Order: sequence, then C-alpha cells, then structure tokens
Amino acid sequence: MKNHRYDRLAFATAAALVLGVSSAALAQVDSTDSGQNSTSAEESKNLAKHKLQGLGLTDLKLHELKHGWSGTAMKDGKVVKIELRDDGSVTVR
Repeated sequence: MKNHRYDRLAFATAAALVLGVSSAALAQVDSTDSGQNSTSAEESKNLAKHKLQGLGLTDLKLHELKHGWSGTAMKDGKVVKIELRDDGSVTVR
C-alpha cells in the first residue's frame, strides 16, 4: 500500500521549490553591461536629491557628472557647492 502522507510531502516540497525559483526570477532587475542596476537619469537625479535633502540641503540645482552629481544648494541660509559621488560620498563647500 502506498503511503499518501509521503506523496503529499513530496508534492509540497516540489511546489515550494518551483514557487521559490519563480519568485526569484521575477525579482531580478535589468542590469547594464557594467553589472549595476539600470536606472534612468531622472530616477538617479531624484535619488541624489533625496539623499542631499536628508543632509539639510535645499533649493538643489544639480547636473550630472560621469561619476555622480554636482551643483549648488542652500545650507543654513547660504549657497554652497555640492558634489555627490556614485560611492555615496558627499562634499559640501
């Protein structure tokens, strides 16, 4: 006599594996040739602005560099020059 309990366990295990692999495939993000996640210039600029605003900078005017963003902003009522590099480091002068 065949044991149905083990059949159900085997089916549940197989189903969980299939769902896990499917979910992982769906969660993948397109990447560029360099292997980094692909984002549009507008998305990148919005992320940069959000990070800089978190540092108390306002009235941001940014332009894109090869490896980040540069521009001007207001800090404590004064105009400052800023640079945000791709590695996340920020320079405020």
